[in-house]
Amino acid sequence: MTAKAKQHEQYIIRGGTPGRNRLEILNRAMAPTTRAFFNRCGLATGQHGLDLGCGGGAVTLGLAEIVGATGSVTGIDWDAENISFARRQAEKIGLSQVSFQEADLRNWESQPDTYDFAYGRFLLTHLADPGALCRKIYEMLKPGGRILLEDIDFTGHFCYPACQAFDDYVALYTAAVQQKGADPNIGPRLPIIARQAGFKEIQFNVVQPVFKTGEGKQMSSLTLENIADTLIRNQLASSKTVEACLAELRAFEQDENTLISLPRIFQVWAVK
Repeated sequence: MTAKAKQHEQYIIRGGTPGRNRLEILNRAMAPTTRAFFNRCGLATGQHGLDLGCGGGAVTLGLAEIVGATGSVTGIDWDAENISFARRQAEKIGLSQVSFQEADLRNWESQPDTYDFAYGRFLLTHLADPGALCRKIYEMLKPGGRILLEDIDFTGHFCYPACQAFDDYVALYTAAVQQKGADPNIGPRLPIIARQAGFKEIQFNVVQPVFKTGEGKQMSSLTLENIADTLIRNQLASSKTVEACLAELRAFEQDENTLISLPRIFQVWAVK
């Protein structure tokens, strides 16, 4: 197996176009709470930052607009297809203050004391050693620089009324992440991880979008669809089981009398 293939194996959700399409819907669902998070953290014109695990670059482009032409944002992701897409989008919009790099963040290095902020959303939950990346971020930030993290507590994921397919999806996703040695419920640990990495003035907030209709309500079935390969390959579920669960979950999502949340999301920010 090549190094790139091993890298992709670590991430349980499909990459490429299917994964990016899912991320674009997720970004629209998360946009109001993420933008409020950035405002709360004091991001400003002229700053230089990182978007770690940037996917197709939707959040990176938003950060680039915040820092303006006198600032800069670099988006980093392992997925070459998504990095190429992000570069095309930046060129189309004409944002010269944004750049993208294809890299495995576990091995990526940069000059110390370089950045004003580093942001990562739903990134640490996929890493077997999230503390190692936070320590690396600490070194890369300037004195007074900020780490900004959004990550999940999957135990807080809920629907109403009860739905067996939803419960099965939550259990399958949890098992797939844990099988990789990562933590699907890392959200409450983020303040401790940040402190152990050397950060101070640690603050946090908890948000949880909930949907009655609309594309945000489809995130559960989209995620299950995009982890199906991992589930089947690792013998966590058969293709027949996944298909049946997807059919029931999609029917539940289409019912306007039901509610589905995103996982509970911890927003943590701290200072070097």
